[in-house]
Amino acid sequence: MDNPAIRLRDWYAPIARQWLEAQVKHLGEIHLKVDGTKIGFGHQLLIVCQAYRKRAIPLAWTWVKHVKGYSSASKHLALLAYVHTLIPLGSVFFLVGNHEFGSVAVLRQLDRWHWFYVLRQEADSGAWFDEKSGWMRTKKPFSCRFLLRGLSLATKVRSSITN
Repeated sequence: MDNPAIRLRDWYAPIARQWLEAQVKHLGEIHLKVDGTKIGFGHQLLIVCQAYRKRAIPLAWTWVKHVKGYSSASKHLALLAYVHTLIPLGSVFFLVGNHEFGSVAVLRQLDRWHWFYVLRQEADSGAWFDEKSGWMRTKKPFSCRFLLRGLSLATKVRSSITN
């Protein structure tokens, strides 16, 4: 949409905020999904969706001119920063996604925002849990749970990721 007269986010943001507020009121928490998908040659769609009743409701998205591999952490951060402005203050929410959104810069920002997140990691990644157990590595892809602030959903874990 190259038409400057059409400002999609200005139009769509109030609707997205209403959906998020309704989910907080109804469920007490917000569930978000992130994904990056190749769309045709040289383009990728980055999207953040609200998970609700086995559906993914788009909240924010951006098109990235990108031929191969993953888009940059700066693109991920820009999209997530926008979504951060939509979330009602004081809400408890969870972000789920694949390893594309697992760069160190993105993980650090999610920690600064106090977001709860689960990002699937590649098999050659490792997670540092503590001095006693050291690096956790596996031959199969695994989901690292970076759930902070003592939620009962998972064990408290402070982690570092290496690739």
